[in-house]
Amino acid sequence: MTLVTGKASIVHSVGGDFKEATWRAVRQGLMMARQAGNAELLEPWYQFRLMVPQDQVGRAMTDIQAMSGRFEAPTTLGEMAVLTGEAPVSEMQDYPRAVQAYTHGKGQLDCVVAGYRPTHNAEEVIEEQGYQPVSDLANTPDSVFCAHGAGYPVAWDEVPSMAHVPYVTK
Repeated sequence: MTLVTGKASIVHSVGGDFKEATWRAVRQGLMMARQAGNAELLEPWYQFRLMVPQDQVGRAMTDIQAMSGRFEAPTTLGEMAVLTGEAPVSEMQDYPRAVQAYTHGKGQLDCVVAGYRPTHNAEEVIEEQGYQPVSDLANTPDSVFCAHGAGYPVAWDEVPSMAHVPYVTK
């Protein structure tokens, strides 16, 4: 996204106008991407290292797969099996407790945030949240245009046809 231009008025502009305009422009751009099918919901993922007794590695691998995670082939370290891989944070939140339970305190799970990936269950999350951006008045994707010293709202999908500069998409 690239901000092309903005115009301030000595009489009508106040502090925070450009900050507000920037957030509205970002939300409007996200709506356009969503409408074009180019928006994707992301979620945080962990990179993990899981050590479990060797007789529990099958359980660990099954659990990670059930969490939509992925892992490398297990290695061994003495009597322990070591799995390294990545999994969605949302799915691993309660897993440290489960590891301690099924390994009787012998297992160890270390996690660090590995970045964001496409949400593994996006449709479910979107439906569950029921979020409607155009109904969110505190974070509206609509813009405010000015004419003759007064501001007026412009719906996000009407902005390209009403903008005073050409709309550029790449």
